[in-house]
Amino acid sequence: MFLSNEGASKVLALLGVKISNDSIQRLYDRIEFVDNPDVEEVGIDDVAIRKGQTYATAIYDLKDHHLIALLNGRDAESLKEWLKGHKKIRLVARDRASAYASAINAILPECTQVADRFHLLQNLLGYLKDIFKKEMPSKVYIQDGKVLENEPEKIWQEKKPNEEYIASLHYDNTPPKNPDGSRRIYDDKKHLLTSKQYITQAENRKKNNN
Repeated sequence: MFLSNEGASKVLALLGVKISNDSIQRLYDRIEFVDNPDVEEVGIDDVAIRKGQTYATAIYDLKDHHLIALLNGRDAESLKEWLKGHKKIRLVARDRASAYASAINAILPECTQVADRFHLLQNLLGYLKDIFKKEMPSKVYIQDGKVLENEPEKIWQEKKPNEEYIASLHYDNTPPKNPDGSRRIYDDKKHLLTSKQYITQAENRKKNNN
């Protein structure tokens, strides 16, 4: 459910199931979500129905992670309308979208908002990347499985051809013989001076010389 139709089609193709994006959408349209107005803990995330074009807001129950609503769009207004009928919610796990945060603050100001595991890991990786960029040198040299403190000395070696292999090659560009014993000479060019092309070229040369 949290893949775009295109992404789901590609994943299923790897599993041996061929299905188009439109067929997946038709299956989605047939799914019925059973909403629960008494739910207290929910997860909210945006999903791509058609990546780069159509998005939706998925809401699921945190207790068993089953989907209870799929809202059109990923803006604050659609989420606000849904939250108005779910005033018992006290905990929301969401992504970092500011639109979701503002909607929750407006309708359920006492609700606790936390980042979901995916975005916590994404934040952690971002911080680690910044630390590595700051602490680690721009270049790391490894030789024989050991990290070197300095750049290893470059040793220039002349690369010689394999004489034995070259000697084993045989080239014979001798033209084959004609039936009369003379050597056959290949010439790809046409030299028919009476052809229209040569006559036109000769006339053009005369005009240019004059």
